[in-house]
Formats: sequence, structure tokens, C-alpha cells
Amino acid sequence: MGSSFSSNGQQLASGSFDPSIRQWNLLNGECTQTLTGHTGIISCMVMSALSKQVVFSSSFDETIKAWNLETQNCFLSMQSLRKDEGMQTTGIKGLTPA
Repeated sequence: MGSSFSSNGQQLASGSFDPSIRQWNLLNGECTQTLTGHTGIISCMVMSALSKQVVFSSSFDETIKAWNLETQNCFLSMQSLRKDEGMQTTGIKGLTPA
């Protein structure tokens, strides 16, 4: 569902309904690597503008992960402890847990 181009436009990181991230070489159309670690659909991807070796992903598993493309490892994983954390809902009427 999510994808992001590298700053030089030669690489693409993509996530989909399976919980994996794929890196693509756009010059030849080949998948160069597959990263696994999420347990839900990948909803968003972004490649770092500062380092072509870092990609960030978010997933329906309620985590955000940072990946090192060179080592193919997730080096940071963040998860909210509460689904509604950070939402300003004080005084709002008509909200339900759904």
C-alpha cells in the first residue's frame, strides 16, 4: 500500500498487503531485497532524505520501524501503548470506542 522513491530516483521501497518491504532497482526492475518484521499490512513508507540506506515504515500492526537497507535489519521499532494516545478528545460528544 505504501511506497517511496530514493532521492536519486533509482530505488523504490514498497510495502503491500503482505507484511514485507521490498526494495526495487528501477533501472532494471529487479527486487533487490525483502525485509520482514511487521505483522500487519504496510500502510506507509518513506526513504530518508539524509541517508539512502534508511527507510521508515508504518503498519496496521500499530508500529513504526526504521530499517537499515545495507544490513537489512530493523534498528528501531516504536509502538503506541494506547490506540488513542495523543488525540485531543476532551469535550467531544458522540465518540464511541468503535
